[in-house]
Amino acid sequence: MNSVKSFLKNSKILAVIERSRKLRNRFCFFQFLFFCMVVLFLSVTLRCGGGGKTGGTEKIVSPSNENQAFKGHGTLPDIVLEKVDGSGLINLRTFAEGKVLIIFFWATWCTSCKPQIITIKSNYDSLLKHGIEVLAVSIDTSETKSEVLSEVSRFGMPFPVVFDTESRASSFLNPTSSAPFTVIVDKNRKIIYSHEGFLSGDFEKIQKIAIDASMQ
Repeated sequence: MNSVKSFLKNSKILAVIERSRKLRNRFCFFQFLFFCMVVLFLSVTLRCGGGGKTGGTEKIVSPSNENQAFKGHGTLPDIVLEKVDGSGLINLRTFAEGKVLIIFFWATWCTSCKPQIITIKSNYDSLLKHGIEVLAVSIDTSETKSEVLSEVSRFGMPFPVVFDTESRASSFLNPTSSAPFTVIVDKNRKIIYSHEGFLSGDFEKIQKIAIDASMQ
């Protein structure tokens, strides 16, 4: 009789242990699943240029840090990109010579790019009056060219827009292919500023730096 009781007691203990093991495994699985979701969310947020309250990551390039910022290159090279409307090619080095150039990288999948497009569009005429040109660089793939054309038409972008499907410009100016990502180039085609992300107040800062450069 005692052996039967002992057997039943041991069986209950084993059942509790087995149940605890299953619960622990299930908890570990959900922990792992939650971790994967967090990593995925952060990767998507960072790729789309999402910064915190500071408005993303910015860098004012000076002779002391330009090598770190742009792999040892202080000026734009001859990078030729195709205009999305098929009207020709644009060489970044010779485009809008004598003017300050704002280059911003965007993509159809980037939700935070849309406010930047709208803001730059509404201020484009003012920028031109200050001797500042704008160039929008799409980092979409060649498979989504039609979507790029649709977005350009939908927003009525008044400034030149080019494809960078082979990452010619991105590999030099925007190695992580972030969007939105803004670069300011002075009249001598020297890179003076870069900024990742776009939040309230960012455009005013970008505009001030560009205007100051145009007055030099």
